Amino acid sequence: MKTGLLVTPSATTPRVVARAEEYGFDSAWFVDSPLVFGDALISMAAAAVSTSRITLGTGVTNPVLRSAPILAASLASLNALAPGRIAMGIGTGFTSTGALGLPPADLATLKRFVGEVRVMLRGEVAEVVLPDGQTRHAGFINPTLPWVDVESPIPVYVAAAGPKIIRDSATYTDVVLLGGMTQPDVIAAARAIVREARTAAGLDPDGVEIAITPSVYLTDRDIDLDDEDDFIELREALGPKSLAPAINFSRIAERSPGVPREITEAFVAVREAYRPPEGDGGDPATKHLRAYKGYMRDLTPEQRPLVTREVLRSTTVCGSARQVAEQLRALADAGVGHAILSALPQHLDAALETVGEQVLPQLSASSTSV
Repeated sequence: MKTGLLVTPSATTPRVVARAEEYGFDSAWFVDSPLVFGDALISMAAAAVSTSRITLGTGVTNPVLRSAPILAASLASLNALAPGRIAMGIGTGFTSTGALGLPPADLATLKRFVGEVRVMLRGEVAEVVLPDGQTRHAGFINPTLPWVDVESPIPVYVAAAGPKIIRDSATYTDVVLLGGMTQPDVIAAARAIVREARTAAGLDPDGVEIAITPSVYLTDRDIDLDDEDDFIELREALGPKSLAPAINFSRIAERSPGVPREITEAFVAVREAYRPPEGDGGDPATKHLRAYKGYMRDLTPEQRPLVTREVLRSTTVCGSARQVAEQLRALADAGVGHAILSALPQHLDAALETVGEQVLPQLSASSTSV
C-alpha cells in the first residue's frame, strides 16, 4: 500500500513535502480550498522544484472553481516540472465551493469535466463547456516541452462517498478516493459498488484502485478509545475532521447490512444532528464565510457531542507508532491501495516526523518479510 500526506497549501508546504519525500512518503496531496488555505497549484509548483521523486496531487479540485482548459494547462505545466509525478484529485466540491456560498457540481458535470481535462492532457483538442455555459474547442497550441508535458500520464482520483458518485465514477476514474473512511465494512461496501458498476459496464471489476484520506494522530504511548482520558484527547485532536466522513458515508452504511449497527447509527446521528450555524446575527450575505471559521483547526461546542468513539474509530488512524502501523496494515488487507494521511495543520509536523521515522520503517519491514 502506498502512503501519502495531505497538506494545506502555505508558504511552508514545499519544506514539508521535501521532508515527506526524504522520509519515504509516496505522495503529497494539496487541499484545493483557496479561500480557506493557500492556492493548491501554486504550492504544488513550489514543491515540484523542491523534490525529485514524490507524487504531487490536487486533494481535491472541482469543476466549479476551475475551468477545464485552465486546469489542464496547470497540470500539464506541473508535469513539465515534475514529469510523471502529477496526479489530479477531483470531486464535486465541498469547502472550496461552500466558502463562496456556491453549490457543488452535479455528477454529470463532474464526469464531463474529467473527460475534457483528460482529452487535453493527451495533447488532443477537446470540446469543453466554459463557466459561462458556452461551448468551445480547446487544446494546447504548443503541446511540447519546455512548456507542457502531455506525454507523461496524469492519473485521476475521484473523491466519492455516496453510493451514486461511487457507482458513477467507478467507470471513468483511475482511483476512487473514499475520503476519510477507515471502517473496513464501509470500505467493503464501497468496493462492492465499484465492482458492480464496472462489471455492468463491461470493465475489469478490479481495474481501479481504492484510496482513502484518514485523519491521523500520533501519541507517545498506546491509546485506548474506551479509556475516557484517551477518548477526550483524541476527540479534540481528531474531531474537526471526523464529522464530514461520517455524514458523507452514512447513506452507504444505511444500505449495507454488513456494516455494524452501532456504526450506522453513529453516522446517521451525525447527519441528522449536524447543522451549519443559524441565526448568528451577522450579515446573511457573508454567512458562508463565517461558517468555515476554524475549519480543520477547531472543534465547536455544538460539534463535540457528535464525535463519538464509533465515529473516531471509523474515520481515523491514531495511537502509538505501533498501533498506527497495525491499522495501516489492516487497511491494506481491506483492499486500500493508497492511504493519504491527513493531520490537522497544528499537528502536521509532529505527524510527519513520527510517521516518517517510526511508522514507515515498520510498514517497509513487514512488506519485505512477506
